[in-house]
Amino acid sequence: MEVYLVRHTRVRLPKNICYGQTDVDLAESFENEYIEIEKKIPGRANMVCFSSPLTRCKILASKLFENNFQTDVRLMELYFGSWENKTWDEIGKDSFDLWHADFVNNPTPNGESYRQLFKRVISFWEELVVSKKNTTIISHGGVIRALLSFILGLPLENSFRLNIDYGGITKVILNDKLIQVEYINK
Repeated sequence: MEVYLVRHTRVRLPKNICYGQTDVDLAESFENEYIEIEKKIPGRANMVCFSSPLTRCKILASKLFENNFQTDVRLMELYFGSWENKTWDEIGKDSFDLWHADFVNNPTPNGESYRQLFKRVISFWEELVVSKKNTTIISHGGVIRALLSFILGLPLENSFRLNIDYGGITKVILNDKLIQVEYINK
């Protein structure tokens, strides 16, 4: 079983905005990024595709799989609650530092913790691997980091040491005896 984890392409937002589950537009570079992604996922005709229901993922899934994909809410990015669509300056250093001291277990105000995201993502993964079908998952940086933490046995607090590029593709191979990350950010 081959699984391609694809992060959505760049978004059209200033870099200082917190936007976990906020539905945002894609950057003007989408078409060029899409062309590069399309070249890197072979055999799409024989794959299933799952996508986060957020527009920035569904647009890519729609183009790659000609609308033949399923959405799953468990593939959504971390919900930042009251911080959604605010600048980091509006959130404030003290609030950020308090959350960041234990972001794995501390939810953001009215949001979720990284551990909560992890649990829903792993719930999806455990259902997926039973199918043994080649799959593409189009999602978000936090979701992909959580999956890689699970697969590689990394403590969640270390998962943000993994850089997951916009439009980056991670390939995971599973067989009866082994699960292997073949590459990250191809």
